[in-house]
Amino acid sequence: MEPIILVNTVIRFIESRIQSNIDYDEMEKATGFSYRHIREVFKTYTNIPLKHYIDQRKAAHIAFDIENSARSLTDLAADYGFEAYDSFTRLFKRETGLLPSAYRKKGIRNAQRRLIAMGTYGPVL
Repeated sequence: MEPIILVNTVIRFIESRIQSNIDYDEMEKATGFSYRHIREVFKTYTNIPLKHYIDQRKAAHIAFDIENSARSLTDLAADYGFEAYDSFTRLFKRETGLLPSAYRKKGIRNAQRRLIAMGTYGPVL
């Protein structure tokens, strides 16, 4: 498999499961490669560690939902598979520089849906 096809497959896999915890065993089965190999190829071709990419994508989706829905932040945290609200706020602040409550309060309109990989669209900050 060409590396760019593997990267695109991984991106599609992540986008389709962004509201849950990413199961790396399932990712291995979907791609046919070991998690170690997936991580190495992903980092080589995107210059972003896979875990960091997943965190960025979750933050972008969460920001989009904060901007476009009135759902409570605790509901959003649960929607994205966070068992602890603290984990949710830490990830969001690390990726956006703001706590989710401050992001909502400021009424920021940053997240837009764009092409992120071949045939895959998603929110981007």
